[in-house]
Amino acid sequence: MLHFTYQLFRKILSESFVPVIFVLGLLFAVLMYVQFRITVDADQVVRIQVLDEAVVSASEDNDNENEENDSFVNFSTAQQEDPLYSTAQNYIEQKNWPEVEKIYQQILAKGATSQIYAELGVVQFKQERYPQALEYFDKALSLKPVTANVQLYKGVTLPRLGKVAEAMLIYRKMLERNPHHFEASFNLGLVLLKQDKHAEAAPYFEKTITYSGGYNKARAYYSLGICYKGQGLPHSQKAEQAFLEAIRLKPDYIRARFALAALYAKHPEKRSQA
Repeated sequence: MLHFTYQLFRKILSESFVPVIFVLGLLFAVLMYVQFRITVDADQVVRIQVLDEAVVSASEDNDNENEENDSFVNFSTAQQEDPLYSTAQNYIEQKNWPEVEKIYQQILAKGATSQIYAELGVVQFKQERYPQALEYFDKALSLKPVTANVQLYKGVTLPRLGKVAEAMLIYRKMLERNPHHFEASFNLGLVLLKQDKHAEAAPYFEKTITYSGGYNKARAYYSLGICYKGQGLPHSQKAEQAFLEAIRLKPDYIRARFALAALYAKHPEKRSQA
């Protein structure tokens, strides 16, 4: 029985196109796999090249943008007797600025204070309505007692309206009153940095490093690194050290990692550190 089956199988193979079809199918499969590998490898090369360009491009954009200081303009966290403040806080968490503004206008109708004008200024600032924000901050400064940080808020707003010199004057006056004012020193450094005055800006970030910690210290190191990087090759080692220190303080600091990667672009052997 087995012999008969074997003979029948040999006859079918010898008298049909099955072997030819089988071989052709096998060759086709091999060719498809080779084409697949070529495509995958080429795609990987493209991805690597695009990633390299993206790292450098992102860092260059980052140098121009520097460090945003919007985080310095915030609503007061002081406890208030008026329950409307609690209602406003719920909308603040939702970033529902029109509703927040309506509630603050209700509070304002009960009586003008420096704080409520400052809060209304912050609402406008969050919506990038800088002329209206500045108007409210000025009103807040005109009433006594002046609520905390409103002078700083005005300083942050002015450059967005092209009034850089006025902002610098505010920061310098704040530093005269308090030489260790982190926000004033940091923002004055930023204003100078955005004017490409790298050497002039560096000392302000150096100062903030000495009396800050955590994320603020990391931001100061990062900005200091941008100052050094902007001064050219002789300062590249200082820039590298500043970026590394920023990353040490805040390992997920993406901006600092991008900046360090761009700095290492000419030194591939160090690139794995970024």
